Amino acid sequence: MNYKSIKYFCTANGKGVRTALFVSGCRLHCEGCFNKESWNFKAGKELTEDKINEILNSIEPEYIQGLSILGGEPLDDNNVEGVLHVIEMFRERFGNKKDIWMWSGYYVEDSMKHPLKEKAIKMCDYVVDGPYEQDKWNINLVYKGSSNQNIYHIVNGELEKVEFEKVI
Repeated sequence: MNYKSIKYFCTANGKGVRTALFVSGCRLHCEGCFNKESWNFKAGKELTEDKINEILNSIEPEYIQGLSILGGEPLDDNNVEGVLHVIEMFRERFGNKKDIWMWSGYYVEDSMKHPLKEKAIKMCDYVVDGPYEQDKWNINLVYKGSSNQNIYHIVNGELEKVEFEKVI
């Protein structure tokens, strides 16, 4: 699996200060996508074990709240195994002391029909699902780009829809 970029000390993708991993490859090609350069599965660089350890090391400081996984498309069939590996390594190191946010253009109910995708989702703390729909964009939305998208909080493998209020 390739990654397009890694953002350290990120505050835009989830609560608190985080490390954000942008995986390469997406078949959805949503109109108005903010990250079109990540659509190509060969974009960026290979996500090696050394790079995963570098990502996890960046999350060690107490003030870093967790990991965000975006794309491209983390739950694409070409990416889900690699994404699950990153999530498992994260949980092995941090347990539940830090959190994982993941964004997917696929709806959770569809993804949960696939064992690897279901496992990846259930190991996250928050999942934002659904394709970006430009005509449903609203500047007041928090942690999602369009109103058709959902945010799920996952506790003990159970998913609950949540919303966040904008703080100005």
